[in-house]
Amino acid sequence: MCICFCVNVCVCVLFFCVCLYVCTCMCVCVFVDAAGVGCVSGKRQRQHMSLQRYLHPIRGFCCNQTPPLRPVTPPPGPHRSHSLLDQHYFGQASVMLKKVATWNFDIFLFDRLTDGEALVCMLQHVFHQYGLFELFGLDPLRFLKFLGLLQEAYYTRNPYHTSVHAADVTQAMCCFLQEPKNDSVLENHHSKLGVCILRESGLLAHLPPQDRLCFEERLQSVILATDISRQTDILNRFSAQLKKGGFNMENGEDRHFILQMALKCADICNPCRSGLISKHWSHLVTQEFFQQGDIERAHKQEISPLCDRHSCNMASIQTGFISFLVEPLFTQWDNFCASPLSHTMLDHLRENKSYWSNSTPLSP
Repeated sequence: MCICFCVNVCVCVLFFCVCLYVCTCMCVCVFVDAAGVGCVSGKRQRQHMSLQRYLHPIRGFCCNQTPPLRPVTPPPGPHRSHSLLDQHYFGQASVMLKKVATWNFDIFLFDRLTDGEALVCMLQHVFHQYGLFELFGLDPLRFLKFLGLLQEAYYTRNPYHTSVHAADVTQAMCCFLQEPKNDSVLENHHSKLGVCILRESGLLAHLPPQDRLCFEERLQSVILATDISRQTDILNRFSAQLKKGGFNMENGEDRHFILQMALKCADICNPCRSGLISKHWSHLVTQEFFQQGDIERAHKQEISPLCDRHSCNMASIQTGFISFLVEPLFTQWDNFCASPLSHTMLDHLRENKSYWSNSTPLSP
């Protein structure tokens, strides 16, 4: 696909936004258990928690069960490869990357095949795929440093907000980039922390200061737009623009607004995935909510909405989430795209909404 310079800029900003937004959210959402254990080194955690050590996590999973964790023997040592794509799984992971822009992509399987490095491997792939290294003169070694800093910033004991979620958001954006209408398109602490990671890596050090500042401002703007509290305002603006005749993709502000909407969709697209994958994400996010509520209860603080395991349940949480947040957003996105992919996402969304609406209210 032939892509013009302005589109490549949007793509580059897009994938930085994807990984920085989700990653920096986790930098301030550190889980502390009852014993007061704080954040543990991401590298040390990954050695113990890599999904490659388990069988496929969603096989046989249903809404009232915890995904089975059965050990799988890792490749033999002591000369086990430490490359990003372990030699034992390289072929399978490479085959999956060839279909990275398909909506039935199984991110949990991909993370297992890449030994817990789904985000790193996927970002490397898409930056090569869209020619961003050459276009922006990016140093591959500095890019690897940037990805390493991102991966280390994750706190892997969080069930939902992990690097796997960031990889899933990235993959969703790969799908959105294939939309016929989007060939030209692609909160505050979080965005600032993301920019700090970008600067520390030195990835954009070769660009003129004015260009770096412009890039960082665009990055922060797109990340801030994912704040749920801003959704009503953004949806109203988006709907009004569609009623006026749509967007002019030659206009930089219109392209930027579509980029904000695309990342909002990718960030909460789990209910638009197929049944098994969507249910697994539902289990993880509800588990994380309840962990937060347990911490707040232990510290005698007011328990946040949806985080009290004694008064909330997964079915009601998911039904409300879909009805009040996801469905209005993706309905407007479908009005804009009117594509086979947007129709498929809405079909999955309705099926999952019906499933949770008719489910026995059980906690995860």
